[in-house]
Amino acid sequence: MNLRTTVALLIIALGLGLFIWILDRRSPTTRENRTGYIVDLDRNEVTRLQITNESANTILNKTAAGWQIIAPVNDRADAQVVDSLLDNIQFLRRDDIISNLGKGEKKQKRLKDFGLQKPHLKVAWQTKNRHSAIEFGADTAVEGTCYVRTEGSDVVFVTGNELKNLISKRSNAFRDHQITPFLTTQIDRVIVHQTAGDIELVRQQNGWQIVRPIKARADDDIVNAALEKINATPILDFVEGEKIPNTEIENSSRSISLFSGDEKVEIFCGSPVPSQPGKIYLRVPSRPSLLVVTDSFAQTINVKPNQLRDRRIARLNSDIIDRIRIDQPGTSSVLLARHENGWDIVSQQNAPANAEVVNRLIATLNGTDVQEFVSDTAADLSRYRLDVPALRIGFSSYASDNTAESGAGEEPIATFAIGKLDKNAYYARIEEEPYVFSVSEQTVSSLPTHDFDFWALDVLNLQRSDLVSIEIENDAGKVELVRDDRGKWFTKEKAEAQNETALQTFLNTVSHIRAVAWVRSSQPAYGLDHPTETIRMHTKTGQFELQIGGANERGDRYAMFSNRVFLIGANDYQQLSARLAR
Repeated sequence: MNLRTTVALLIIALGLGLFIWILDRRSPTTRENRTGYIVDLDRNEVTRLQITNESANTILNKTAAGWQIIAPVNDRADAQVVDSLLDNIQFLRRDDIISNLGKGEKKQKRLKDFGLQKPHLKVAWQTKNRHSAIEFGADTAVEGTCYVRTEGSDVVFVTGNELKNLISKRSNAFRDHQITPFLTTQIDRVIVHQTAGDIELVRQQNGWQIVRPIKARADDDIVNAALEKINATPILDFVEGEKIPNTEIENSSRSISLFSGDEKVEIFCGSPVPSQPGKIYLRVPSRPSLLVVTDSFAQTINVKPNQLRDRRIARLNSDIIDRIRIDQPGTSSVLLARHENGWDIVSQQNAPANAEVVNRLIATLNGTDVQEFVSDTAADLSRYRLDVPALRIGFSSYASDNTAESGAGEEPIATFAIGKLDKNAYYARIEEEPYVFSVSEQTVSSLPTHDFDFWALDVLNLQRSDLVSIEIENDAGKVELVRDDRGKWFTKEKAEAQNETALQTFLNTVSHIRAVAWVRSSQPAYGLDHPTETIRMHTKTGQFELQIGGANERGDRYAMFSNRVFLIGANDYQQLSARLAR
């Protein structure tokens, strides 16, 4: 074989290969045999859908904001329905293939038998590069299946009825049945329009705020639940053209405006729907039709300002609080400061504070409801003795360096002020907010307001190796504990009869004394003027004395250490008063 023949055969082989490749690319049957699907579709490339059925010609366009129905009306499309439509097209499987249709009249007769000669049901789609369509014919003898073919194809497929049933629906089925296009979390401003006046709410960084007709914190749960209910209210029907009733719905005294950034949706409540109890008309000017919904929508927006108010005393973010200052006339101020992962009592020379008490103070104000909103303005503070409060608790943040948002130093967050007592309730206010409310006497009395309320509960924390000797005096007499050169402890008078288990328990307990609670000052009822037990501890560096008095109703004991009175737990007292010698 010469070179010319070889080159000629090579060119023929390449041409044949190219022809087969092109044929394979353009042949639906080859593609379908390979994939099992009737069409080859990437749903993300679809920019236009057209559905033709006996009731309407529905056209949907893909826009930057999402899918829009442009015929027979111009309205938002239901994104979930369109997604389902595209899924059904992309994954439309064949159950059978009928490829030998014949020619001429035979072919036309077979197409007529399949209901595909002049199909009344069709879905078409447009991508950047091509237009495609599926035509639907009659149902087959097998229940739940039908005949289809791709537009212009000589191949008929048998497939399930799911897509056929979907595109057989009225065009309204493809319209968005949600009243607004917003997610609840996207709504940042609300105006409820009523005959009595507007109620305006604004979402701020720390939650919802009422700005009209009063300035007050709104209850986030109540506002969000109402917005969620509005968004969850489905449109039951669309009314248009000659069916629209003669009603001045835009002049309704019941309406609401919802904002998301620069976008706005107005919703007007109209009259009841005739012969349909529990349903009303809505008008949304941005939509082309009158909407029918349940009358629960009108009930949702029929609210008063006080129904939306946050009834909690305060809304404090504990993560940003660095300073707490408590002021009471006639007593020294209590100043607390955050220190690393804990708190210090600055007014007590930076003594460690009980972080649980600090957190409980914040939680009490955040979790306790006001009894009553007394006044929406704080104009006459003297009337409630809030001009010179009996108690002020100020919360602030602190920055050691200048930042883009704020300068260095203390930045007030909220100040809780208590006025006079009236009928088992105190008048109170948050000074940064312009209204007065009442708080129960029980709530105020439970607040920690003195420095001893914040003392850390660790009374004494020693290493046992620091102890040298201990003297115990109680009703049974006096016992002295000493330690030998090897570090072994024994009772000086009755070493041979000592209770070793009780002795070791006593030493562990007396080295780590913890209060149940601190008590403001000693009183005769505490029994500390005649203690039931006195324990003197001698260490390498000094001496400590613990006095234990009477019991309270829970069995805890009053005790004094370094002139501070506290309650020691009943179990600890039992271990400290146990007999150390048999």
